[in-house]
This record gives sequence, C-alpha cells and structure tokens, in this order.
Amino acid sequence: MDNYLAVFDFDSTLINQEIIDELANRAGKGAEVAAITKAAMAGSIPYEESLKRRVEALTGLTEGDLQVVADAVTFRPGFLPLMAHLKRRGFKIAVISGTFACMIDRLAHRDQFDAIRVNDLLMADGKLTGDVEVNVTDNKGVMLQSLQQRFGVSMARTLAVGDGATDVPMFKRSGFSIALHAKPAVKAHASLALDTNDLADLVPAIEAHFFHSLGPA
Repeated sequence: MDNYLAVFDFDSTLINQEIIDELANRAGKGAEVAAITKAAMAGSIPYEESLKRRVEALTGLTEGDLQVVADAVTFRPGFLPLMAHLKRRGFKIAVISGTFACMIDRLAHRDQFDAIRVNDLLMADGKLTGDVEVNVTDNKGVMLQSLQQRFGVSMARTLAVGDGATDVPMFKRSGFSIALHAKPAVKAHASLALDTNDLADLVPAIEAHFFHSLGPA
C-alpha cells in the first residue's frame, strides 16, 4: 500500500489554461465567462451558481469544438518531472477539479492520475446542451477524505495543490498544502504559497516537508 497521496486542482494549476474560459472563447462568450470565473475563484460567487451560468454560455459547441480546445491545452513546465518524482516517492496522484471529464479524456497525460474527480458537460446530438453534471463544487474536502480512505492514506501524509477558493477545503484536509498563483485569501490557508510556473519547483518543498520533517512512513 502506498503511504502518500497528492491531490491537485487542474485548471491553472497543472495546466496553463482555464478550460471553461477557452471553451467560452470558442463560443464567442469569452469576456462574459471570464468575469464569472474570476469572481468564482475569488470566492465572491457561490461556485455551483457560477458553474451553471458559465456552462449555459457554451450551449451549441460541438465535439469538434471541444477537440480544438483540447488540442491547444498545455501542461505547465515541469509537470512530468513532478509526477515522476511523486511516483518514485510512493504517492498516489489524484485530480479534484471543477473542470470536465469530456476534456480531460481528450488530453495527453491522463494516465498520470490514479483518480479523477471532476464535473462533466452534457451533450445531445453531438452538441453541448448548456447543462452540467455537477460532482465537484465546494465539496473538495469531502472528496479528498474519500480518497484518503480509498488509498489508506492519513491526512498527515496528504499533499494538496490548488489556486482557488474551492481548493481551501482540500488544504484543510491535508498535512501540507501549496497555493499556486493564488489570491491572498487562498494563500492564507495554505502551508506554502508559490508563484512559479515550473511545477518541478514544488519538489524541494515536498521533499522538505514529507521526507525531512516527517521522516519515513
């Protein structure tokens, strides 16, 4: 059994983009949706309300549109080295994110993750309906607890990384948390705040906390 768990937000954390904003740009609703996204990330609009409002703006996008957006998504520098390091150290790796399964399934590197907890966009006749299957809102802490139970990992041996208000419940359920390019209100809840674009820069902090402070499992 593995001794550690690393849980990540996805958009603007592991990848450079906010997928819903990119889909909105494709739909010609970029400015409208970006404003709602910004308010949601700052915690000034309830997440589920903001999600539904943004998804409505995507109505009519086709599977071809989704693929065009997926093809333009880029993982942050250092993603694969970070994943490799975590696996060498015995971490299970999971994503808990408000992004969409139909998009993650189109991306390279999906096989890096042991568990994925996300929302999904609903389609009919090859087009988005404007509806969303909501699985992840502000319940990330509950989902993290479920994964800890599934993998047999304690809170003390859990890493959480994210950038938004909905990631704070994950921070509170983890032994070590990193706020990446986060707002001040989010940084205040994290063990460490970093503004790096290179995910490999997380490795020294992970090593220092889990393997120099805690010692071996």
